[in-house]
Amino acid sequence: MNGVDSIQKSTKSTRFMELEGLRGVAAIIVVLFHTILMFYPGFFYGPASYDGAHVQGMRFEDKLYGNPIMGLLTGSFSVAIFFVLSGFVLSVGFLKTGDRNVIKRLATKRYARLMLPVLAAIFFAYVIMASGLDIWRGQAVTITHSVWLAGLWPQTPNFWEALVQGIYSVFTVGSASYDPVLWTIKYELIGSFIIFGMALLFLNSRYRWVTYVILGLAFASSWYLGFIIGMVLADLYVNYKRRLQSIPSWVLVICAVIGVGLGAFPPTSLVGTLFQWIQLPNMTQLQNMSFYLTIGATLVILATLLLPRLTKFFSHPRIAVLGKYTFALYLVHLPILLSLGLGIFVGLHNFIGVHKAIVVSMGITLPVVTLVTYLFEKFIDAPSIKLSSFVADMYSGNRVFTFDFRQLRTHFLAYIVLSRRWIVEVLGIFSYQNIKSKYVTWRAADEDIE
Repeated sequence: MNGVDSIQKSTKSTRFMELEGLRGVAAIIVVLFHTILMFYPGFFYGPASYDGAHVQGMRFEDKLYGNPIMGLLTGSFSVAIFFVLSGFVLSVGFLKTGDRNVIKRLATKRYARLMLPVLAAIFFAYVIMASGLDIWRGQAVTITHSVWLAGLWPQTPNFWEALVQGIYSVFTVGSASYDPVLWTIKYELIGSFIIFGMALLFLNSRYRWVTYVILGLAFASSWYLGFIIGMVLADLYVNYKRRLQSIPSWVLVICAVIGVGLGAFPPTSLVGTLFQWIQLPNMTQLQNMSFYLTIGATLVILATLLLPRLTKFFSHPRIAVLGKYTFALYLVHLPILLSLGLGIFVGLHNFIGVHKAIVVSMGITLPVVTLVTYLFEKFIDAPSIKLSSFVADMYSGNRVFTFDFRQLRTHFLAYIVLSRRWIVEVLGIFSYQNIKSKYVTWRAADEDIE
């Protein structure tokens, strides 16, 4: 077995289906979170999220602001789960095998793995904006008075700006003007390399726990804390699994409940909420939020790994398969919501009312999001994974790139033939002869019945 085979085998063996399911559910929560923010931002940002006007003649959403149960719908909490999961997944393979090539391979492919789908998502948003399909955002803001919505897509679309953003600036300074969810990608890339460096330098040392503490304190007020805690959790799971499994189930249930509750930590005022009693004085509001969301995410992941019922639920094939589409769903959903979703809402609200227009809009838009997610995963995300693996293999010398013009020509001609056959079959369904034959058959059957 060569080096690549051993690495791939170790990667597959360290795949946690319950965490795949958790990741998929978290991505769906992000979609719901942004949907609610467009129309009822008070659920998550309180009265400050409006521009001073009552939105729908009701303020029920304000009553739930800062309520711990809102952790079940908070997209920022899902992001914290993503970060902790990244720290766990990127380090657990090395902790299990001790093979430094696992880390080297992951590090080699990481940028390409992230960049290719991100660039495609940015140009997806660019095409929507350049086509004028973003015109309804301003009208929607006048209806919903959402300050969050008002801050999105302020710029005129520019091809070169989108290109630079997709290749460089989204990874270095967090530029995310075309697809606002991409603010997390900078943390994903840099956090990943913090994990890789830490793994290569310290994970084989018995003094690594000192390093964990130092890095934890250094990044306590940053989203990078999630990556560090994810690595610590992986270390505990691999080397102290029996001790973790001895934790009583009732304790894990409490951890899950507390984790979800901390996931509702609000980004604005804490006055009148339970969170005002746990605010750390040496951190800003947003730093407090990232800290407690990370702690909450860690508790939820710990419960998912160790609590049998949660493990069984998230590892169920119908739930775990969602993990496959997590990145695609995360990347494409917001441009569709801001174009198609708002367009339908603006067009209908004067005729059927605001709330019904929201229901109809999302009833049409969310299936479209599902379809685009499926296509994006199949034609962008999955090929990106293969291409990044190919790049990693070439870099490590396990695969040599060769170019065979004859083989390329054969594949191209086969593709053309298959494409033409597919087109002919599709067009044949709608041909006059086919429709006429179907009609004659139907009439004959109808006459027999009579």
